[in-house]
Amino acid sequence: MSHTFLKFSTPILECVGCLYNMDEDDEKWLCEYNSKSGNNLKDDDFEEIMEFFETQAKNKPHLLAKRQLPSWEDCNAWLPDKLLILANDAKNVYSYWKSKRHQRLIRYKTVAPLMFELKVI
Repeated sequence: MSHTFLKFSTPILECVGCLYNMDEDDEKWLCEYNSKSGNNLKDDDFEEIMEFFETQAKNKPHLLAKRQLPSWEDCNAWLPDKLLILANDAKNVYSYWKSKRHQRLIRYKTVAPLMFELKVI
């Protein structure tokens, strides 16, 4: 076997799963949110909502160029069917997401996304 070839297998979650992964801050926020609201927003639902907001921001480069983020109204208008049932939770997660993105802007002086993307070349 030639040593010049690399074999790579993509884990199934990277192919079909959510690209956003919760960090410790997210876990803390979600725990506090669920205890205050009496809701039970699941980790997976939270990650899907965050991924949706990240995707909306990525798809609006004209806003990112001005260091702005999509408004809740814009995001809400494009909520996919599977997240419509979570619209009330999504609105609260939006506030958290926006705050987290602004903190990242202050820290890194750029509008860097909160999730990484795999690029196939």
